[in-house]
Amino acid sequence: MGEQEYGKCDVCGKEGSLQRTYFRYDPGHFELVCHHKECVPKEPRYTNVELKTEDSRNPVAIAMKIVTKALKEDKSPGSYYYGWQSNLACVIMDNSELKHDKANEIAVKFLELLIKE
Repeated sequence: MGEQEYGKCDVCGKEGSLQRTYFRYDPGHFELVCHHKECVPKEPRYTNVELKTEDSRNPVAIAMKIVTKALKEDKSPGSYYYGWQSNLACVIMDNSELKHDKANEIAVKFLELLIKE
């Protein structure tokens, strides 16, 4: 026979038999909610993230990893990448005599260098 977890429900706070629900995040991080069968688990308002000590000393590096990962994932119209490209191209056009096509070409080159591994 299988084991049954017993303890305090994270949803209602009462003692009893518990089930587990995992809320999964990236990269490979999850939060566990233990709850009664009849209680509906809710995603935690806060999550605890573990970082290597050396990474915590450089929060900009952590942020850039997150940004570049998002830029790499999707380059289609309406994506995060596309938004960056459009905004960069507008700044280039506003501050130069370059036309739309050339400004977009430069923006794409910049982004590709930024996300290059």
